[in-house]
Amino acid sequence: MEHLIKFLIYSLQSIDGVRGSMEEEFKNKLAELQASPNTSSSEDELGKQVEMLLFSRAWFHFRLILIQNKLSFAAFSQNMTVKELFLRAIIFSF
Repeated sequence: MEHLIKFLIYSLQSIDGVRGSMEEEFKNKLAELQASPNTSSSEDELGKQVEMLLFSRAWFHFRLILIQNKLSFAAFSQNMTVKELFLRAIIFSF
């Protein structure tokens, strides 16, 4: 599952699940890094850094969604809300 999501993020160039949504953000970040005076890297190197930053941000976003889905399903299977699930876990831990 993890590899599939990473492959889709990379091949679709997607931040939010829409194909090509990373392009505008990539251009903005690259221009921002090129404008900063303390960068001594080449344009290719900067492009790779920005690409990895955006991919890791998108991966983190999708990981949060997966965790949220797991919590929601656990609460649903016990006929509770997520808030009730957390509160019950806190109460039973003491």
